[in-house]
Amino acid sequence: MLDDQFGSSTGNCYKPEGKAGTFTYGTFNTTDFDLKTNEDIADYSDVLAFYNILHSSIRNSYVEQWKSNLESVFDVDHFMKWLATNTVIQNWDSYGIIGHNYYLYNDPYTNKIVWIPWDNNEALTAMEREPLSLSMTKVTINGH
Repeated sequence: MLDDQFGSSTGNCYKPEGKAGTFTYGTFNTTDFDLKTNEDIADYSDVLAFYNILHSSIRNSYVEQWKSNLESVFDVDHFMKWLATNTVIQNWDSYGIIGHNYYLYNDPYTNKIVWIPWDNNEALTAMEREPLSLSMTKVTINGH
């Protein structure tokens, strides 16, 4: 899939699970980022840089600089399209409700981390958990 969609499978590909997969402040650990490529190298610096930018102290004081920094390491446009779609289809079994059911891939051509949705079978179904509201009022600093 990586070769087909990105033209290369040489970048780091992660399958986040657990608390760190929520990207909540203070939760980063490499154990929760299952590396699917480049396992022998085990270099997590790309996803750590992404995490550090998300939680940078300039996030609220220098918003434009923070956005620029984030966009330099993460495909924000792609993620925002996914987030909007995922919220509308009320997929309760994915990021925002649970810190899993996605992959992250560091595209070697753009050197940006790309969000890859996975396991969307609970969209548009009866819910075991309450989905995110369209107004996003239930999103908290705890990642739920």
